[in-house]
Amino acid sequence: MTWTCRRCQAPMFLVVGANGAKATCSSCSQYLDCAQCSNKECGDTKCLKCYNKALAGGGKPTPGTPLVPQDEDI
Repeated sequence: MTWTCRRCQAPMFLVVGANGAKATCSSCSQYLDCAQCSNKECGDTKCLKCYNKALAGGGKPTPGTPLVPQDEDI
């Protein structure tokens, strides 16, 4: 599964810190396992929950909308 930035369409990569993959999500502002956009000018950071919401259009998922499984590696 490849994550694509919902802002600029660049690939996203797992944030790797000293204590594992943690970053502040740009949508929910929680310190979670996140992926960050590879485009340094964008720099969007998303956790899995917010990324799934973005894929679904920001609200509740609609039937047939592809979502990233919650146990999927970022």
